[in-house]
Amino acid sequence: MAQHIQTIASSSIPKGSKADFYAAIQFGDIIFCQGNYDISKAIQVATHSCLSHVLVSWLPPNADCWLTAESTADKGVHVGLISDYVDKYNGDIVICRATGLTDVDHYKMMNQFYSVLECAYNATEEVSTLMHKLTMVLPIVQPKKEYYCSQLVKFMRQPTVAPCGVGIDGVNYTPEDAWLDSAIYPVLAYCK
Repeated sequence: MAQHIQTIASSSIPKGSKADFYAAIQFGDIIFCQGNYDISKAIQVATHSCLSHVLVSWLPPNADCWLTAESTADKGVHVGLISDYVDKYNGDIVICRATGLTDVDHYKMMNQFYSVLECAYNATEEVSTLMHKLTMVLPIVQPKKEYYCSQLVKFMRQPTVAPCGVGIDGVNYTPEDAWLDSAIYPVLAYCK
């Protein structure tokens, strides 16, 4: 299980180069991001965590380019490139793995992802979750068929042998909740 960290760079997670990152990554790995963008900083403050984004890695058969299964505010649920995070992302990233997942589990995760591909980003619930965490009074609005990043990862892991637990407050699921999941362990960090 990963422990709460102040920053990826100052943590005890093994660090590596870009080449080390690509050598270590595997299908189904969960990639956590500590961004330096304004929206990243807002998420970090609201969730009391250095982590602001989470995604899942995958490599299609006969392909040589690692892809992401992720949800972002500008694109919703979509396929992205791992290289965007390794080469262009303004922040640090860390590869994590869930214990006990098999190849069958990874394909189950991707089937879950395909079932919601191109769904909208869940900004409504993300904002209401942040407001709920800050005030502990305001309700959480939960639209259907919309996903923010950690909510998508939780949805993808539902049919596997290592489904995600519930969020710290029993309702929400933030990148920090995914990080603290008892089935998750860090493999390698790439700090810029």
